[in-house]
Formats: sequence, C-alpha cells, structure tokens
Amino acid sequence: MPDAEKSQNQLANGKLLHRQVSKKANHSLVASGEEGMLLQLADGTIQACNAAGDRILGLTTQQLVGQNLLDPKWQFIHEDGTPLLSETHPTSVTKNTGKPCLNVVCGFYQPNGELVWLLFSSQPLFQAEGSNLYAIVTTFSDITESKYAQFEQNGNCEPDTQPVDTDEFQTLWDSHCLFQQIAGTLPGILYIYDLIEQRNSYVNYEIAQSWGYTPVEIQAMGKDLSTQLLHPEDLARLPSYLEKFNSVHQGEVLTFEYRIRHANGEWRWFCSYDTLHSRNADGLPQYLLGIAFDITERRQIEISLRQSNERFELAAAAVSCLIYDWEIGRNTVERTQGLTQVFGYTQQETEPTFEWWQQRIHPDDQQRVNDQFMASMANGNRYRIEYRVRHQDGRYLWVQDQGFAVRDINGEVVTGV
Repeated sequence: MPDAEKSQNQLANGKLLHRQVSKKANHSLVASGEEGMLLQLADGTIQACNAAGDRILGLTTQQLVGQNLLDPKWQFIHEDGTPLLSETHPTSVTKNTGKPCLNVVCGFYQPNGELVWLLFSSQPLFQAEGSNLYAIVTTFSDITESKYAQFEQNGNCEPDTQPVDTDEFQTLWDSHCLFQQIAGTLPGILYIYDLIEQRNSYVNYEIAQSWGYTPVEIQAMGKDLSTQLLHPEDLARLPSYLEKFNSVHQGEVLTFEYRIRHANGEWRWFCSYDTLHSRNADGLPQYLLGIAFDITERRQIEISLRQSNERFELAAAAVSCLIYDWEIGRNTVERTQGLTQVFGYTQQETEPTFEWWQQRIHPDDQQRVNDQFMASMANGNRYRIEYRVRHQDGRYLWVQDQGFAVRDINGEVVTGV
C-alpha cells in the first residue's frame, strides 16, 4: 500500500487537477480493452477473480480470494479525491438495495501506490427460491488514461452511485462482453432463450461438457432442439411451463426439471432456474435468462430411495406390522401402512406426533411404558416393551414394541426407530 506521504501527495494532486479543469463539454470515458471481474458472496467475501482483474488492481488471486473488497486496507476515492466510503461503494449499494449499481467512476490505489481510475459496476445474484441475495458480480475497467484527459477538459462529472432501473440493467446484461465474463466464471449452463423465436440466443461452452454438444451445434438445432433432445414426457410439460412467463413479475425465478439426451445417447436430468429478462415492444415476454445444473445423481438417489421405500412398505405389509420413525427433537413420527392394516387408522385420521399414539395406549400401561422406555435408554440404545393399544374400532390389541435409538455426538437421543 502507498505510504502516508505518497498518498497525501497523490490525493493533493488529484484535487488540484479537479480544481484546474475547464468547463468544456463532456466526452466519453474510454476503457482499456480488459475487463476485470470479481464474484463475491453477499457478505462481500471474494470467491473468484479473473486474470484481468488481477492486472488492473495490481493484486494476485491469492491476495484477493477470501478477502473483502471493502476492507479499509484497499483505498478507493471519489473523483474529487475524497475517500469512497464503504457504505457508498457500488458493492455495498447492490448488497443493501438488491439492485444493480452501474458505471461508477472511482479511483483505486494499487499496492505499489499507483492510482488507477476504474469504471465500476456491481449486480446482484439471487437464490432460486426467492429474493435472497447470495452473491454479487462486480466488473471494472481501467479508464485512467481517459479519466486524466477528462480532468483536463471537464470538471463536471459526478459519479452515479445510485441503483439503476431494471431496463438499464437489462441493456448492460445484454452486453456480450459482460455476459461472457460471468459465463466463464459461474458453474452451470448459462443461456438466453428467445420465447418468441423458440430458440437459444446465447449459450456458454459448459453445455459441451454437460450435453456433449458445442454451442455452435446447439444454435444450429434452433427450434428443433427441444424435440430432438428433450425427453417426450418432459417435452409435453414444456408449453405449460413457458406459459407461466406471461404473468411472472420481474426478477421472479421459476424452475423446471427435465431430461436431456446426451450426445452419447444417455438420458441426464437437469434443473433450470429461469427469470424473465425482457419483453418486446408489444409487452410480450421475449427473453429468458437462465442457468441449468446437472441433477442426474440427485434424481438417481431419489429413485433409489423411492424404490427402497416401496420395497420396505411391501415387506412391512407382508409381516403385518407397523414400522415408525420418531424424531424426538421435532416430535414428529412417520409410520408405514401398517397403521391402517393392523390398527385400522388411516393417515388422515392420525397426527404425526408421539402424543397421538400415547393417547391410544391403554391407561393402565401408559406409565409402565414410559418407565421402561426411559430405563432402556439409560442402559443402552435398544428397547422392547409389550403393552395394549386401542384399535380404531375400540378394542385393545396387545403389541410388542421394539426398536433402537440414534444419538447425537453429545449422547442425546434424537431418533427412535
């Protein structure tokens, strides 16, 4: 970081330049050919940066990742030379408002003390489930040469640190350069889908890894992509899903799970998170901005669990017994169909609690059952108790209740099975 004397001299020179500039007409700031990019969590922690960002800021990836861009050790200043406070920094504005903050001009002192001028923009990323901000994408360009030329010609250029309108953000988001920066950093298939043309306007190269087709091959499929690659069952659901975007609110995220035939012939599951990007001149939804993730492994696990549960239910029915899982902390109980087959109660007639079952234990057995269970838990993890339970028709049945307890790392019982 610059030493105190050097910082003061640079700050004074910046203020002097600002006071001496003439009142001529504004001219556009010209950025260098590079655009830096940072990906930050909602708390400001830097998760990733590109090589251009390293060069512009004069910091290495190791110096950036895991740090906070608003750390006081990294000095930002306004155009008039005054410090840019953390609460007015574009990243903070985006974090606090949930809206993009674009085209902010600010100065940054590199570790060697050199002052570079940046054109700074921050934009929010939201969780698919709602409006919770989970990350901020920050992009910046070096405009030092252009900025000093402007200082000499025009002193009336105040940075805008207010969040911009959605339309302005959409215009920026359409910028191919910016989209490429984000697409090259975030995981998943990023795309822009044209609802009117029914084709992808843009897709990043991640699709080659996930689907086995290059972006060029995907673009060539055009409108036929869905019929060629989407599973017939999911293709039938697609029109009703896309219809929802006729009435969605700006920023609302919808999800769609579907199967895609990989280039190798394999069917793979994906989940897309889509938001309405823009409407056409007639107000009709036109562009969707989305990201898709491969969820094949998750779906396979779900299918395996469902099949396992179905086999478990069949086995439980075959031996005419009731099997349950009692989560003690939340006091919730899951029971098999044996509740109906053995005791006559339907799922609709029951409450998923231990108290519901306890009320159907014979009054003369309730205290004994409780005492035996507590004694078993004090001496081990298994229990076996015999008692009477009231059938749905009013008669009492003798049952043998046996199971084991699962304990947490502190030895406390969390589940009874």
